[in-house]
Amino acid sequence: TDVEQGLAARYGVRSLPTVKLFRDGQVVDEFMGALPAGAVQEFLSVHVARESDTLREQALAAHAEGQGETAVALLREALAQDPENPRVPLDLAGVLGDLSRFAEAEEVLRGLPANRQLDPDVTTMQSRLALAR
Repeated sequence: TDVEQGLAARYGVRSLPTVKLFRDGQVVDEFMGALPAGAVQEFLSVHVARESDTLREQALAAHAEGQGETAVALLREALAQDPENPRVPLDLAGVLGDLSRFAEAEEVLRGLPANRQLDPDVTTMQSRLALAR
């Protein structure tokens, strides 16, 4: 922060280490403080495009067009292809919830690893499903 004071001020860096992830020139995520290697990998995995994301995009487009069952099938295929993609289970739970298949949606979320159970996106989805019931 001493060497690049202008840059630090521009992006609100107050302490080191501060990690900011940029996409298309915009900060999309960040964390402050040292993290173990596994936590950094998990942080990055949420933002790195994967092959299964193509199926996700197709599924979300199908869902937006009212083709919920097609979306579910594509998301299940994406999950089978890449069970480590952190975005797929949330999308699948969301589509299942929109189809009023709440038990299946909750089962998908329960299948997540323990370290993901407290993730804000997961708890938000759990709340959304609980309210929709």
